[in-house]
Order: sequence, then C-alpha cells, then structure tokens
Amino acid sequence: ETLDVSSPNRPGPYHIGDDGSIHLTEPRGGLNAFSHVFRLPPDRRIDGLRVRFFPKAYSGKLTPFSDGVPKITTVLVSGGDQPAKQVEYHNQMRLVRATASSSTEGHGPESVLDERNLHWWRPRLEDTEPRLNITFDETIDTAESPYLTLMLFFGVSESLPFHWRVEAFSGEDTDSRFPREVADALAENRGDWTPAEREAVLEVFR
Repeated sequence: ETLDVSSPNRPGPYHIGDDGSIHLTEPRGGLNAFSHVFRLPPDRRIDGLRVRFFPKAYSGKLTPFSDGVPKITTVLVSGGDQPAKQVEYHNQMRLVRATASSSTEGHGPESVLDERNLHWWRPRLEDTEPRLNITFDETIDTAESPYLTLMLFFGVSESLPFHWRVEAFSGEDTDSRFPREVADALAENRGDWTPAEREAVLEVFR
C-alpha cells in the first residue's frame, strides 16, 4: 500500500492512483527525486522491489521529452517498524542486484546501485512498459519491518516519466538471466568467490 509520495523539487503536478501508482500530469525537465512510503502486506517475505513504468493513455508515451524514456540514477531503500518519509540512514538496506526488462548500451540497471549519482539506467525506446528490479541482500520479514521507504533519483535532465508503480516481489527476480547464486557471485569481485560460487558460474558459462 502506498502511504505517501513526495518530492523535494518541483516535478510538476502529481497524484497517487487507486492502485498506488504515481501519475505526473506535466513532468518537468529538471533533476528530481521521489520518496515513496509503503506499508507492506502482513506475513510476507519480500526480496526486492520492482518499479514498473506505463505509457500515457492517449499518447502512448512514457515521458514528454524527445528521447522518450525515463532515466534513474540511484535507488535508496530503508525499512522499519514505523513509516518514514525519507530513507533513514541507520535502517538503510543494502541493495545487491539490479536488473531490468531492457537497457541501452552504457546505461545498464546496475548503474542505480552507485549512490554517487554519476550514471543512470536507461531502457530501450521500444520497451513500452519498462521495469527496473532491485534485490535486497537480506529477505524482509514484514512482521518485523512492515514499512519501506524508497527514494528514486531521476538525476538526469528530462528523465521524469508520466506514470509508474512500485511493487514488492518475493523469490527470484524474473528479469534476471541467471540463478540467484550466480547473479550474486557476478556482482562480487572474482577473487572473493568461494569454490561453490566459482563452480556455479562455470556451470552457466561452459
């Protein structure tokens, strides 16, 4: 359940839809960020979040800008037993993997894991409903941490979309090309792999 959405900048008029999705009627072209506060479903175990983008109904466009796609530079998440309007440093979650339904060369989804805001994920234009998936390092037990705060940084000019929704997922990230243990190993330094991780990676790439 989406409890609150806010932006420290001036993104343009926006509202929360009945399904918890965010609608921007006239996205502005400057750098921006959106904070989202969620109440998670009870008695669930959550492994990550998915951000799904939708085209505007009458135009079929994801953004009003010339390149036509949203761009995300950084994602931050925190969880806890109380709702928080901003990501809380002491409850911030470690994000270990980012995948997407598509990406353009040099703008892969892993860019959003870098908190320096230097690079960005950019989906392909032909991907009409792109999605970005973020996996946590540890599964969330919603009985202990029923609230999540997500900060999406649209830290590139002309990157705000018209419409998006954030969804929690359990289990494997469906957009990952590899099993979870292989994807986790590939995110690490090769010199830090255990023998089991090395064998799992070799099995995939043989």
